[in-house]
Amino acid sequence: MTVEDAGVRRSRRIQDKGASQPVYEDEEIDGEQYDNDEQDEDFEQSTPRKRKRALTSTKPKQTKKAKTGESQFAELRQEFEQHYLFEALNDGEVSVAELATEWVDQYKNGKDIAKRDLVNFVLNAVGCFTKIEEHDVANNESASETVGEIQTFFKRQKLHEFFIMSKKPEHKHLKKNLIQFIAHIISISDENGLLYENVLIEEDAEEEESLQETNVVEDMLIWLSSFSVCNVRALRYISTLCLFTMETALCRSSQKNNIALEKFKKQLAVEKAKKQTAAAKKRVDQVQSTVDDYVRQSEILENFIEDVVNTTFIHRFKDVDSHIRVDAMSSLGEWMELAPQTFYNVKYLKYLGWVLSDESSSVRLQVLKTLVKLLKHNTVTAGVRQFFERFKDRIVEMALSDIDVHVKNNAVTLLTEVNKLGFLDEAEVAKLSSLIFHWDEKKNTPLVASFIRTVQEERTLETLEAHRAAIDLEQNGFPFSLEEGIRLANLVSILGEAHAEHETSVSGFKPDTLEVSDFAKVGKALADSKGLSDITLDTSIELFLLDNSTLSSVDKEVSKLIALDGSDRTVLLGLIHGFLLSVYENLGKNNVSFSPKLISQIPKLLKKSENSTADLSEFIQIFALLPLSYFEEHNETTTFKKVYQTLVKHFKNNDMIALKHEYVLLANILTTSPESTTITEVTTLFQDFVSELRIELSNFLKSPDFEFSVESLEQLHDDFLTKLLLLGKTIDVSQILPLFETIKEQLLLTLTDFDLSNPIVHSAVSGIFQLMMSALTWKLNHLLKTNELHDVEKELKVLVEVLDEAKDIIKEKTKIPIGIRTSVAKTTMDIYTMVKGFFLAYEKSEKTNLSNVSRFKEMEFPDMVLPDPLVSALKDIFLRNEAYYASIIEVMLERDDDEDIAYNDINAQFDDNEEKEAVQWAAERELVVFTAKLLRIAKYGMISDPETLIKRIDLNADILGDLYANVVVSEVGDAEEEEEEEATAKPIQKGVQRLHGTRVEEENGPVIQHESTTIEEADVAMIDAE
Repeated sequence: MTVEDAGVRRSRRIQDKGASQPVYEDEEIDGEQYDNDEQDEDFEQSTPRKRKRALTSTKPKQTKKAKTGESQFAELRQEFEQHYLFEALNDGEVSVAELATEWVDQYKNGKDIAKRDLVNFVLNAVGCFTKIEEHDVANNESASETVGEIQTFFKRQKLHEFFIMSKKPEHKHLKKNLIQFIAHIISISDENGLLYENVLIEEDAEEEESLQETNVVEDMLIWLSSFSVCNVRALRYISTLCLFTMETALCRSSQKNNIALEKFKKQLAVEKAKKQTAAAKKRVDQVQSTVDDYVRQSEILENFIEDVVNTTFIHRFKDVDSHIRVDAMSSLGEWMELAPQTFYNVKYLKYLGWVLSDESSSVRLQVLKTLVKLLKHNTVTAGVRQFFERFKDRIVEMALSDIDVHVKNNAVTLLTEVNKLGFLDEAEVAKLSSLIFHWDEKKNTPLVASFIRTVQEERTLETLEAHRAAIDLEQNGFPFSLEEGIRLANLVSILGEAHAEHETSVSGFKPDTLEVSDFAKVGKALADSKGLSDITLDTSIELFLLDNSTLSSVDKEVSKLIALDGSDRTVLLGLIHGFLLSVYENLGKNNVSFSPKLISQIPKLLKKSENSTADLSEFIQIFALLPLSYFEEHNETTTFKKVYQTLVKHFKNNDMIALKHEYVLLANILTTSPESTTITEVTTLFQDFVSELRIELSNFLKSPDFEFSVESLEQLHDDFLTKLLLLGKTIDVSQILPLFETIKEQLLLTLTDFDLSNPIVHSAVSGIFQLMMSALTWKLNHLLKTNELHDVEKELKVLVEVLDEAKDIIKEKTKIPIGIRTSVAKTTMDIYTMVKGFFLAYEKSEKTNLSNVSRFKEMEFPDMVLPDPLVSALKDIFLRNEAYYASIIEVMLERDDDEDIAYNDINAQFDDNEEKEAVQWAAERELVVFTAKLLRIAKYGMISDPETLIKRIDLNADILGDLYANVVVSEVGDAEEEEEEEATAKPIQKGVQRLHGTRVEEENGPVIQHESTTIEEADVAMIDAE
């Protein structure tokens, strides 16, 4: 309300004061930006100027020899006498109300003393040793000049203690007590009428010139606002804090006054309605007088409130000090709650909107908290709707991408409230919901889950209201609650839309590992946060199993509400998986367990899932959560075996590349209870499958019509190599070894006849040698464990033949691409490492059941040292991979003089930065894995001159990245400190144990227990972890 509208004219002293204050010029506030770059000087800067009156200071006269800042500060502090208000408000036990009453009484008896005390308290609170006297505050017109002189003393002091913000125990109550002190001054002045004294009504304007007395609010406002525009931040902060506290107290008084005014207006209407006798008329006049008093007080308060806004808030809300800006936003929120008729409108809401883009995260955070509080406790007005129409996009942006996690979280909280009002469209809901898939921000998950829950409930309520009659009519035809099913279908829809939004903003790179799906993670998060409290696992499974074809007889509108398409089912099965993950983590806690009913549903889930790769992956992970003991407790081991039978059949008949990790998981289950007859029976299923594959592979290779081609290699890779490699992680595939003689004759000897640039050829050749490695691991493991007689030369004859071909491939620098050479070389180094470990383990076991061990070792693996030509070829492969990676990251390599490689011909090709990133990572991993293997055979004494090779590998370690450098250090670091036996036998045994099994002592000697991780995979996993 303007001054003219209110009928109350502010004293010309306030008007003139507002015009004369040296406030900074505000830029025109338009659009969504504001200027917060006002200049203020640091405490130590000084700009002295002439003074009209001398202020009192405890500062001693300047000696000829200047004191240092610290010693001067110590001397000043020692001589300084604290003001009684400062001492009292530092006391946690002080009665602030009594202290405020004393100050108000003093103001009544002597205004100048009260004003002096208030100003001196302010100076004490910011560590200023200057103090003023009564005559310094006698004239309000000179307030700006006096404050300017105080600034000069403040800056000359150089050092200060900002007590109002101090964390020291002796000052921890100061700020809280100050706020209460100012608030009590206003409330006490309101109660005793002092607040309304010396303020003229417009019709009494002719008396203004004769009015000499000032008003308590006017005096406080003039002096505090003069401090609030000075260059010293500490003074500006404390004065602004006091002014904002005054404003809050004035709003409370206004609120109380308006309540009383409304009460007496109603009473006046009642009295006027009565028969107007003389007594009644007198009562009307009395009540009317009271109403007039409250009207006058209301108008005065409104103008005081406006004065604080005009002199302080509109300047300080964009102060350079973020603490002041935070207080401005917090205070504005309080004012909106206390005086909504004045502040809860577009005029003031826009300040909150502008500050949403503040450079300080603490300010942005405060704005969001203020808005959340306002929405929770106030009605929605046209101004609020207009505000969110203008600033909603900015709040969504903050929730999605603000750099401060607390700001993001509070933005989500605010948007949850905004969505309850219907202010978000579907696209914005999808964007916000997609945050549930941001796994690096776990603290945000419960808040986003709450947001999703509000969206789900909103949609569900709308659906139930629109279709209640039809739903009730069709309920008996369903095995689950339709209301619950509709709620669940809505959740599935929301998550599907959110995930589609999420997929557009993330990289397409996915690690080649088994990972819990996004929907399972969400399901677990929702279950953990009780976001699925009204949706049971049974309903989720029943809805997933629901056959849409059975809905033909159901009301069309109802069927649409619960019918799921393929992608919806994938989402729902992920939620089921997540729900079970939550149960799994809490097994045994608070009687948490898997429901017996779940067993009967497992075969149905499998049948519904087996035609979708994504669904089957989800099912296998669900099945893996259920221990064998769960089936045994409920006498359902038959179900356990039938699931495996179905999955093995699926494995036989389908390309399992996409589900390779899931089948490894299934196979690993078989190692958990090796003594169980059920596990033995299931293991036999896989062993029989290996036998079938061996027979089929033999027939495939020995068929009269067979000839190697790209097509036959692709079939070899997809139908045999991939499946046998997966099985070999947990099932003995050593029976495949004899077939490698045929593979050598038909493929390896004629390898150069193929188009070796074809990736199918590369995959097939790599797979052949990896399968050789897997089969050999099982064979050596068996030879170490058995007490039966075996001729090693006969058992490992095929190994020697295949190794000879591998060496030829590795050494062929012209016809065979570096990629194939690198793959074969990595497996060859692994085989040499494992064979050496086998010989060492057998010697240590002191067993004698294996014949021709020594002769075989001496003839085929003399001294377990790789031939020099092979080592030279391995070094050549290393140099080429090193040069290729260096060309990608654009670094210049140091080289030895004898490197006979055309480095200028080695370079990477890519079309854009995204492709470059993928190529760079693949090249780095290839180089680092190969280097790790090469260093390992050097460290284990398997080459004749390891020092030279290691020195060359280390030559460029400082420019090839941290990953490369770390591998070099980890592989070479402690080798020089180990004795010869520990540097050979022990590392070999450790390597075999770590990469292929755990060495245990049994009666029959050392055994290498086979595990699922191959040497190649262990190295890759190590590099990925780095």
